[in-house]
Amino acid sequence: MSIPLKDSALAAYSTNVDARLAASGASVYGLSPELVARYAAAHAAYLGAFTAMTLARAAGDWSESQTAAKNATRDVLIGCARQVYATVQADGRVRDPDKVLLGVHVRSAKRTRIPPPVDQPALSVRAVRERTVSLGVDNGAGKRPAGAVAARVYRFVGPAYPADFAAWTFAGATSDGRLDVAFPADLPGGTRVWLCAAWVNRKQEPGPTGAPVTTVLQGGGTLPVRVAA
Repeated sequence: MSIPLKDSALAAYSTNVDARLAASGASVYGLSPELVARYAAAHAAYLGAFTAMTLARAAGDWSESQTAAKNATRDVLIGCARQVYATVQADGRVRDPDKVLLGVHVRSAKRTRIPPPVDQPALSVRAVRERTVSLGVDNGAGKRPAGAVAARVYRFVGPAYPADFAAWTFAGATSDGRLDVAFPADLPGGTRVWLCAAWVNRKQEPGPTGAPVTTVLQGGGTLPVRVAA
Protein backbone atom coordinates (compact mmCIF):
# COMPACT_ATOMS: atom_id res chain seq x y z
CA MET A 1 0.00 0.00 0.00
CA SER A 2 1.16 3.51 -0.78
CA ILE A 3 -0.27 6.94 -1.46
CA PRO A 4 -1.86 6.88 -4.95
CA LEU A 5 -0.92 9.62 -7.40
CA LYS A 6 -3.76 9.24 -9.92
CA ASP A 7 -6.41 11.85 -9.13
CA SER A 8 -9.42 9.55 -8.94
CA ALA A 9 -7.60 7.14 -6.61
CA LEU A 10 -6.03 9.95 -4.58
CA ALA A 11 -9.41 11.60 -4.01
CA ALA A 12 -10.89 8.36 -2.64
CA TYR A 13 -7.77 7.58 -0.57
CA SER A 14 -7.62 11.06 0.94
CA THR A 15 -11.35 11.14 1.72
CA ASN A 16 -10.91 7.99 3.81
CA VAL A 17 -7.84 9.37 5.59
CA ASP A 18 -9.50 12.72 6.28
CA ALA A 19 -12.57 11.05 7.79
CA ARG A 20 -10.55 8.76 10.04
CA LEU A 21 -8.24 11.53 11.22
CA ALA A 22 -11.22 13.77 11.96
CA ALA A 23 -12.75 11.00 14.07
CA SER A 24 -9.68 9.69 15.86
CA GLY A 25 -6.49 11.33 14.61
CA ALA A 26 -5.17 11.84 18.13
CA SER A 27 -6.76 8.99 20.10
CA VAL A 28 -6.11 6.15 17.63
CA TYR A 29 -3.28 7.42 15.45
CA GLY A 30 -1.38 9.57 17.94
CA LEU A 31 -1.18 12.57 15.59
CA SER A 32 -0.97 16.16 16.79
CA PRO A 33 -4.05 18.37 16.39
CA GLU A 34 -1.96 20.67 14.18
CA LEU A 35 -1.14 17.87 11.70
CA VAL A 36 -4.75 16.68 11.63
CA ALA A 37 -5.96 20.24 10.95
CA ARG A 38 -3.35 20.77 8.27
CA TYR A 39 -4.36 17.55 6.56
CA ALA A 40 -8.04 18.51 6.66
CA ALA A 41 -7.27 21.86 5.02
CA ALA A 42 -5.07 20.28 2.34
CA HIS A 43 -7.70 17.64 1.60
CA ALA A 44 -10.53 20.18 1.34
CA ALA A 45 -8.50 22.40 -1.01
CA TYR A 46 -7.54 19.50 -3.26
CA LEU A 47 -11.01 17.95 -3.34
CA GLY A 48 -12.55 21.31 -4.19
CA ALA A 49 -10.09 21.94 -7.02
CA PHE A 50 -10.38 18.39 -8.35
CA THR A 51 -14.20 18.48 -8.28
CA ALA A 52 -14.29 21.87 -10.02
CA MET A 53 -11.94 20.65 -12.75
CA THR A 54 -13.92 17.44 -13.23
CA LEU A 55 -17.23 19.29 -13.59
CA ALA A 56 -15.71 21.80 -15.99
CA ARG A 57 -14.28 19.07 -18.19
CA ALA A 58 -17.61 17.27 -18.22
CA ALA A 59 -19.09 20.50 -19.61
CA GLY A 60 -16.39 20.71 -22.26
CA ASP A 61 -14.20 23.29 -20.54
CA TRP A 62 -10.58 22.11 -20.35
CA SER A 63 -9.19 25.13 -18.54
CA GLU A 64 -5.43 25.14 -18.01
CA SER A 65 -5.83 27.36 -14.95
CA GLN A 66 -8.14 24.84 -13.29
CA THR A 67 -5.67 22.05 -14.03
CA ALA A 68 -2.82 24.11 -12.57
CA ALA A 69 -4.86 24.88 -9.45
CA LYS A 70 -5.70 21.20 -9.01
CA ASN A 71 -2.03 20.21 -9.43
CA ALA A 72 -0.88 22.80 -6.89
CA THR A 73 -3.35 21.60 -4.24
CA ARG A 74 -2.50 17.98 -5.03
CA ASP A 75 1.20 18.62 -4.37
CA VAL A 76 0.38 20.14 -0.97
CA LEU A 77 -1.92 17.23 -0.10
CA ILE A 78 0.60 14.56 -1.09
CA GLY A 79 3.28 16.23 1.03
CA CYS A 80 0.96 16.26 4.02
CA ALA A 81 -0.23 12.70 3.34
CA ARG A 82 3.35 11.43 3.27
CA GLN A 83 4.01 12.98 6.66
CA VAL A 84 0.90 11.33 8.12
CA TYR A 85 1.76 8.00 6.47
CA ALA A 86 5.35 7.94 7.72
CA THR A 87 4.38 9.02 11.23
CA VAL A 88 1.67 6.38 11.60
CA GLN A 89 3.76 3.61 10.01
CA ALA A 90 6.67 4.22 12.41
CA ASP A 91 4.50 4.47 15.55
CA GLY A 92 4.55 1.11 17.30
CA ARG A 93 1.66 2.18 19.52
CA VAL A 94 -0.77 2.22 16.59
CA ARG A 95 -2.42 -1.18 16.11
CA ASP A 96 -1.80 -2.93 12.79
CA PRO A 97 -5.54 -3.15 11.92
CA ASP A 98 -5.87 0.61 12.40
CA LYS A 99 -2.88 1.21 10.14
CA VAL A 100 -4.50 -0.93 7.45
CA LEU A 101 -7.78 1.01 7.73
CA LEU A 102 -5.82 4.20 7.12
CA GLY A 103 -4.16 2.70 4.04
CA VAL A 104 -0.75 2.37 5.70
CA HIS A 105 1.44 -0.62 4.90
CA VAL A 106 2.23 -2.75 7.95
CA ARG A 107 5.88 -3.73 8.00
CA SER A 108 6.50 -7.40 8.49
CA ALA A 109 8.23 -8.54 11.64
CA LYS A 110 11.95 -9.09 11.51
CA ARG A 111 12.96 -12.62 10.63
CA THR A 112 13.76 -14.75 13.61
CA ARG A 113 17.45 -15.46 13.83
CA ILE A 114 18.33 -19.12 13.38
CA PRO A 115 21.06 -20.04 15.88
CA PRO A 116 24.01 -22.27 15.02
CA PRO A 117 23.16 -25.99 14.91
CA VAL A 118 23.45 -27.91 18.16
CA ASP A 119 23.66 -31.42 16.70
CA GLN A 120 26.86 -33.21 15.74
CA PRO A 121 27.05 -34.77 12.26
CA ALA A 122 27.39 -38.52 11.89
CA LEU A 123 30.06 -39.43 9.31
CA SER A 124 30.26 -42.74 7.45
CA VAL A 125 32.90 -43.89 4.99
CA ARG A 126 31.13 -45.24 1.90
CA ALA A 127 34.20 -46.10 -0.16
CA VAL A 128 37.98 -45.61 -0.38
CA ARG A 129 39.38 -45.54 -3.89
CA GLU A 130 43.10 -44.85 -4.06
CA ARG A 131 43.46 -41.37 -2.50
CA THR A 132 39.75 -40.44 -2.43
CA VAL A 133 37.44 -41.13 0.51
CA SER A 134 33.69 -41.02 -0.21
CA LEU A 135 31.69 -39.89 2.81
CA GLY A 136 28.09 -39.86 3.94
CA VAL A 137 27.01 -37.07 6.32
CA ASP A 138 23.69 -36.92 8.19
CA ASN A 139 22.20 -36.60 11.65
CA GLY A 140 22.16 -40.32 12.24
CA ALA A 141 18.72 -40.66 10.67
CA GLY A 142 19.58 -39.87 7.07
CA LYS A 143 18.71 -36.17 7.29
CA ARG A 144 20.05 -32.72 8.11
CA PRO A 145 18.98 -31.27 11.47
CA ALA A 146 16.62 -28.31 11.58
CA GLY A 147 18.40 -25.01 10.90
CA ALA A 148 21.41 -26.61 9.17
CA VAL A 149 21.97 -25.87 5.49
CA ALA A 150 25.20 -27.84 4.97
CA ALA A 151 28.03 -29.70 6.67
CA ARG A 152 31.67 -28.65 6.58
CA VAL A 153 34.12 -31.54 6.44
CA TYR A 154 37.73 -31.48 7.66
CA ARG A 155 40.59 -33.94 7.14
CA PHE A 156 43.81 -34.90 8.87
CA VAL A 157 46.66 -37.29 7.97
CA GLY A 158 48.41 -39.15 10.78
CA PRO A 159 48.29 -42.14 13.11
CA ALA A 160 46.10 -40.27 15.64
CA TYR A 161 43.87 -37.23 15.23
CA PRO A 162 44.93 -33.97 16.93
CA ALA A 163 43.02 -32.34 19.77
CA ASP A 164 43.87 -28.90 18.35
CA PHE A 165 41.25 -28.17 15.69
CA ALA A 166 43.63 -25.73 14.00
CA ALA A 167 45.63 -28.74 12.78
CA TRP A 168 42.73 -29.98 10.67
CA THR A 169 42.37 -29.01 6.99
CA PHE A 170 39.08 -27.95 5.43
CA ALA A 171 38.10 -30.58 2.85
CA GLY A 172 34.81 -29.25 1.48
CA ALA A 173 31.13 -28.82 2.26
CA THR A 174 28.02 -30.75 1.35
CA SER A 175 24.32 -29.98 1.45
CA ASP A 176 23.14 -33.33 0.05
CA GLY A 177 24.86 -35.63 2.55
CA ARG A 178 27.63 -36.91 0.25
CA LEU A 179 31.18 -35.71 -0.27
CA ASP A 180 34.32 -37.09 -1.92
CA VAL A 181 37.44 -36.02 -0.04
CA ALA A 182 40.69 -36.14 -2.02
CA PHE A 183 44.02 -36.60 -0.24
CA PRO A 184 47.46 -35.78 -1.72
CA ALA A 185 48.44 -38.20 -4.49
CA ASP A 186 51.91 -38.74 -3.02
CA LEU A 187 50.60 -40.37 0.19
CA PRO A 188 51.44 -44.10 0.23
CA GLY A 189 48.80 -46.77 0.46
CA GLY A 190 48.03 -47.70 4.04
CA THR A 191 48.29 -44.11 5.28
CA ARG A 192 45.81 -43.50 8.07
CA VAL A 193 43.52 -40.51 7.60
CA TRP A 194 40.88 -38.87 9.77
CA LEU A 195 37.72 -36.92 8.97
CA CYS A 196 35.27 -34.90 11.00
CA ALA A 197 32.42 -32.50 10.26
CA ALA A 198 30.26 -29.71 11.69
CA TRP A 199 26.83 -28.45 10.58
CA VAL A 200 26.45 -24.78 9.59
CA ASN A 201 23.36 -22.57 9.42
CA ARG A 202 22.49 -20.16 6.60
CA LYS A 203 24.89 -17.55 8.03
CA GLN A 204 27.66 -20.15 7.93
CA GLU A 205 27.83 -20.32 11.71
CA PRO A 206 29.11 -23.78 12.71
CA GLY A 207 27.75 -26.08 15.36
CA PRO A 208 29.79 -28.59 17.38
CA THR A 209 32.23 -30.86 15.57
CA GLY A 210 31.24 -34.52 15.44
CA ALA A 211 33.40 -37.47 16.46
CA PRO A 212 36.24 -38.11 13.98
CA VAL A 213 36.18 -41.22 11.83
CA THR A 214 39.22 -42.93 10.40
CA THR A 215 40.22 -45.18 7.51
CA VAL A 216 43.36 -45.91 5.49
CA LEU A 217 44.18 -44.99 1.93
CA GLN A 218 44.61 -47.87 -0.50
CA GLY A 219 44.26 -48.75 -4.13
CA GLY A 220 40.59 -49.58 -4.36
CA GLY A 221 37.65 -51.16 -2.67
CA THR A 222 36.08 -50.16 0.62
CA LEU A 223 37.57 -50.43 4.08
CA PRO A 224 35.50 -50.50 7.28
CA VAL A 225 35.32 -47.29 9.29
CA ARG A 226 36.38 -47.03 12.89
CA VAL A 227 34.83 -44.31 15.05
CA ALA A 228 37.31 -42.67 17.36
CA ALA A 229 36.69 -43.14 21.02
